[in-house]
This record gives sequence, structure tokens and C-alpha cells, in this order.
Amino acid sequence: MEKIGTFTDFLRCNTAAFDAVFFDIDGTLTKGKAALPGAERLFEYLHDIQMPYVLVTNDATTPPEKKAYYLQKSGINVDPSRIISAGKALKYWIREHNCTGMNFFQYGTLDPEKVAAADITVITDPDKAFLCQGVLGGGYGDWQSIEAAFNLLLSHPEYPFVVANPDCIYPSFRVPGFIGFGPGAVANFICQQLQKLGIDKKPFFLGKPYDPIYRCALTFLSENFPERSFFVNRIIMVGDSLDSDIAGACANGLQSALVLSGITDIKQVDGIDKKQHPDFIFSGV
Repeated sequence: MEKIGTFTDFLRCNTAAFDAVFFDIDGTLTKGKAALPGAERLFEYLHDIQMPYVLVTNDATTPPEKKAYYLQKSGINVDPSRIISAGKALKYWIREHNCTGMNFFQYGTLDPEKVAAADITVITDPDKAFLCQGVLGGGYGDWQSIEAAFNLLLSHPEYPFVVANPDCIYPSFRVPGFIGFGPGAVANFICQQLQKLGIDKKPFFLGKPYDPIYRCALTFLSENFPERSFFVNRIIMVGDSLDSDIAGACANGLQSALVLSGITDIKQVDGIDKKQHPDFIFSGV
């Protein structure tokens, strides 16, 4: 592990060492709707050297076009196609698990375009949950819908439970300093209550640190840069979360760079498991 100034300065000296860069967004490139110091300069450099990059986010609710708009407004010039959300991995998961055309009961919100691309029928009416053969977990679900999802899995534990965003907590944008509950917390709550009734159920998570979102990002690279070769161990993941960005990079064979501009303090790095240990640490991008 190396401790250096900024990721941009590091990349300028080590450009040839990497085939591509994966970035987290919140806490890495932005704080709220404002760009973090150095982010605008970094992307100007990436475009100048034509370095392939992807922004990978667990936010499966906000469409990439809207996220790109806010990034561009903050000064970070990013095309929406470069933003890979956990929701985008849904269509690949559905195909791989032979769930095409099935009825899924959805609680909470998800990017409707990503759900439509998955080629499944989505039902959101709690009174019609019994018509479904699976559960799809989104963000900001109401209790009636969460209860309907719980009861469907209670009566059919064999049904798939797919959750795009595994994040349990996140910094609230509504109240400064507050922490909000993420979709992962709701999914874990449902599974904990099922376990109390003797049912061992685990969700299929699609976002970081799980592999579906990384495979989705790698697919984007191979499809959009066919003239280039990409080796996983020559791709670096830059993020502010040990549990999400760094653990995911380590588990999937990527190099990892932790930035201290978000939710992680340098003191948290000491003594952590090797599975979550970053290769590099930077003050920011």
C-alpha cells in the first residue's frame, strides 16, 4: 500500500500501468452536487490521453442522464453512457438465471429504463404480489410493499430476491450530517425476519462489492473499445468506501485506490482485513 497526494498526480506518472479506470461517484468525485477538488482537472486529463474510464455507482434509482447532468453542472464532463449503475446489471442477471419473462414484485423505486431492459414483468401493487415468482428490491419502499415482498418470500422461499443496491447506509442529502438507510438495509431486514421464522434467505445483490456491476462495466469496455485489450489486473478502481469500492475491487481482481475525500478516515484502514485493503491511498482525486 502506498500513500500519495492525489490520484491525478499518481496517474500522470503511471499512465502506462493501467488499461482503464473505474470511479465511484459520491464521495469520490462529488460531495452532494458539487465537484470535489481536482475532479474537473482529472477528467480533462483522462480525455486528453484518451484513457478508457467508467463511473460505477450503486445508485439504481437515478437515471444516468440525470446523474451526468449534475456532474456536468458541477464541471465534470461525463457522457451518460459512461455511467454504469447497479440497475444496469439487472438484465444480465435475469438472462443468466433464466428469469426472462417472469413476474417480479417490486418494492421501492428503480430506474424504469433499466427495469424495462431486463425483459421481465414488474408488478408494484401489493395486492397482486401473489401473481409473482420473484422479488425486486429498490429504494425508498413503503411498508405495505415491503410487507408484501416479505410475505411472498415467506410463502415461496425458493423465489429469487434481487436487490440492485447493497448499500445499507449513505450520507443524507436532505439533512446535512444525517445518515439514511439504503436498499441493502431493507433487504437485510426482510431476510432477518424470515430467518426468525426458520427461513434462510439471502438476496442477490448486483452492485458493489458484488461482481455483477463489475462484469457489466467490463462488458462496456470491450464493446466500446474493441480495438483495445483490457486485463482486469490493469484496471484500477477509485473510491471512498472500504466496504464497497475497495472490497469489490479486491474480490474481482482489480487494483484499488482509496480516496479520503468521502466516508473513510485514514484511521479506519489500519488493521482491516486483507480483502478490503487498498493498494493505494490518496487524499482525493
